[in-house]
Amino acid sequence: MMIRCENLVKIYQQTGIDVLALQGLDLSVEKGGMIGIVGESGSGKSTLMNILGGLDRPTTGKTIVDGLDLLSLSNYQQDLFRRTKVGFLWQQTTRNLIPWLTALENIIFPMVRAQDKQNRAEKLIDLVGLKNHARHLPSELSSGEQQRVALAMTLANNPPLLLADEPTGELDADNPRAIYALLKEINCEFGTTIIIVSHDPEISRHVQRVVEIRDGKTSTEIIENRTDHGGVSKDAFLMLDSAGRVQIHRHALESLSIGNRVRFDITENQIILEPVEEHRRTKPVAKNEEWDAFIIEETQEKPIHKTSFLKRIFKKRKDD
Repeated sequence: MMIRCENLVKIYQQTGIDVLALQGLDLSVEKGGMIGIVGESGSGKSTLMNILGGLDRPTTGKTIVDGLDLLSLSNYQQDLFRRTKVGFLWQQTTRNLIPWLTALENIIFPMVRAQDKQNRAEKLIDLVGLKNHARHLPSELSSGEQQRVALAMTLANNPPLLLADEPTGELDADNPRAIYALLKEINCEFGTTIIIVSHDPEISRHVQRVVEIRDGKTSTEIIENRTDHGGVSKDAFLMLDSAGRVQIHRHALESLSIGNRVRFDITENQIILEPVEEHRRTKPVAKNEEWDAFIIEETQEKPIHKTSFLKRIFKKRKDD
């Protein structure tokens, strides 16, 4: 296991007020996995990334990355962890690169392990398809080219973990696919564990697994599966935390007018939740709204049934 988070809690102080960013979050990521993290602004995505990258510490809980308990590291050990175990790819291309260094020099700059830094840097810039731009300054590169150089830079010390925070957020329409393709290549060729935080609706097409964070906790998970016929299907799950709690998406609750109580029944292999009449929601779903699947395309092999909404993550949008 590359990453194991147990009951993570993070409390920030803002103008004398406690802000609960993470509320007992649990997450595990296999070594060599490539996953996406999605969620609304303020859900806790960036806080989680900062903790996994050793940029911040949780208030309580456990974070194990590549066998290291991050909460027990000294400041020196935490610095060493960031330099040797993690590669960071930020949304802002200007944050990734040093403006007065060439593309090749940017890749060489963070190296602490390589015997032949020049040779390794040249291989990395060739990997991202920018060998002919090695002597160019960042200002002489397009935003897509800058992000590709930054991606090569994250691999300078061959880290086992790569954290990408909205890596395609500032790119034009033609560049995101190239960045995702490179991330996939790195994942396959080097076995690098990759976590991508994104608002991109296309993220599920590029990763093996998508986890939604809501209110500081993991809530829903989409996993890609290969079918016997060579196709791809995606299964969706509600995630239970270590206390047995589960979050049901608001749109699912609204669609059945479920309020703050449910009646449940346990059968041989199911738990059934039903609305309670006296506790139904009184606010109806707006007529001019529909639920647009954020992730998942239903496969024709699977019949759609009345509870298929439980296999979708919905995002509200207005009718076209």
